Amino acid sequence: MKLKAAQSAFSLIELMIAVVILAIVMSIAIPSYQSHLEKSRRSEGKALLSEVAALQESFRTEQNRYTADLTNLGYAAAGWNVSTNGHYRVSVLAPTAACPIASCFQLEAQTVAGSAQEGDEWTFQLWSDGRKRRMGDDGVWVMDWKK
Repeated sequence: MKLKAAQSAFSLIELMIAVVILAIVMSIAIPSYQSHLEKSRRSEGKALLSEVAALQESFRTEQNRYTADLTNLGYAAAGWNVSTNGHYRVSVLAPTAACPIASCFQLEAQTVAGSAQEGDEWTFQLWSDGRKRRMGDDGVWVMDWKK
């Protein structure tokens, strides 16, 4: 009698155990990765604010005032302008008595609806005097950009 060569293959139970383990790992990894991407995209909004602030300072050097019209700084629209990657939009907020546009500006960056960053509710603001604040998912303004 000839002995049959041992066959090696996965049983259905072994395959199902592997699928369950993979599903558990993916259920942990994917949300963590998406959260990391969301946080890393926030730097785009901050960079956009810093860029507009630098252009405002250059404009003030030449014109002796700030501007509320972003076309004066080379942007396509007077109001909201979208960042290069399309995750954030920026605008100069309306002047107030405490912050008249001639001597002060306040910028705001918000997430763009329909972008990959849409679910992130963070809004960033930057003033001409360097103050920075953010509003997170909880709707509370905090005087920093950390996190």
